Amino acid sequence: MYGASRSAGKVGARRGTEQATDQGGAYVDTIQGERRTKMNKFSSPKVVFPIILGIIIGGLLFALGDYGDAPGICAIGLSVGFILVMLGINNAGVIKKGLLLPILLLFFAAFVALITTSTLLDGEFGDKPGYSTFGFVAAIVFLLMGLSKIRAVHKANS
Repeated sequence: MYGASRSAGKVGARRGTEQATDQGGAYVDTIQGERRTKMNKFSSPKVVFPIILGIIIGGLLFALGDYGDAPGICAIGLSVGFILVMLGINNAGVIKKGLLLPILLLFFAAFVALITTSTLLDGEFGDKPGYSTFGFVAAIVFLLMGLSKIRAVHKANS
């Protein structure tokens, strides 16, 4: 495959990059060109802005919640920060089309289950630990929704 002819392409001398010929017969560094294009995606404002905003807002809400001993604000800060960072990553094209929602649903399933378990083990429910059922049911619903969305995306792509 490599080096068979000029039009089939040959391995370049630098770091194993593949070179191919364009219409005029000049060699074009295809892999390096793809890397440059991919790196330009990460430097666009629609990628960088949500990531920076997520870090700032998430960190600020988490710090405010920690300062005021309000675990709910900490959880909101983590959630908002995570969602904004994931939106930035999605805008870069790293996540396959249609998989952002299932990833968020699976994250929130784990997050709600862990927060509910932590609250239950700390004794925050007092004499009514059965209230933790609501949190676990919500986590199971998020998990099932995320898994069904992933199956739907895979069926659509097949």
